[in-house]
Amino acid sequence: MKFDFTPKLTSVSHAEYCRRLRKRGAKELGDGAFSVVYQHPTKKTRVLKVNKCDELPTTDGYYMYVKCIASLRKRNPFLPRIFSVQVFKRPTPGDVYDRTHEWYFVVELEKLVPYDWFKVAERYAWFRRHINSKIVLDPEFYDEDQEAQIYEAQMYVRTRRTHNKALIRACKLIKRLSKSKHRYGQFAHDNHIENTMWRVKASKIHPVFTDPIS
Repeated sequence: MKFDFTPKLTSVSHAEYCRRLRKRGAKELGDGAFSVVYQHPTKKTRVLKVNKCDELPTTDGYYMYVKCIASLRKRNPFLPRIFSVQVFKRPTPGDVYDRTHEWYFVVELEKLVPYDWFKVAERYAWFRRHINSKIVLDPEFYDEDQEAQIYEAQMYVRTRRTHNKALIRACKLIKRLSKSKHRYGQFAHDNHIENTMWRVKASKIHPVFTDPIS
């Protein structure tokens, strides 16, 4: 599948684009510092993530992450499945911040479920099955900080011991991108349990790194 990252000139602002989506029946599912996720108005298994950029999209960590995924020849189960990407720039003469354009981009991707959708025992059972780790999580004394530490340990410190080659490839992609530079500085690693979701298929679950770069 080919993706077109060529910016398209538009007179529609980011706010207006979101308003029109809602008018079409797209329900807001969640938001972050720079993005809003909507249920796709016609496709139940897909969502639209509308992302706003203060500067050129190439300085945005999520944009570059999406671009890396789009360039892969083979799908990786730890990375979100992307169906389309649209990049927009709107002229903003007289902007209070002296910006010449407002940038935003829209990603159509598979619908996933939140990380905390499943009980801690179910989540940890997946890691125990698929990643060789001696770390033990006791649900009786569970807290989010403890799970976050275990998540980090299993997904990164111990990836060298795993037999899961797809996980190793995904982690290497994230690590390489987090160390790359843009015109204003360098991207940063931002993968944690709040930036991870689950793919559910035929009653089986699989973790997906949704937004690991800032």
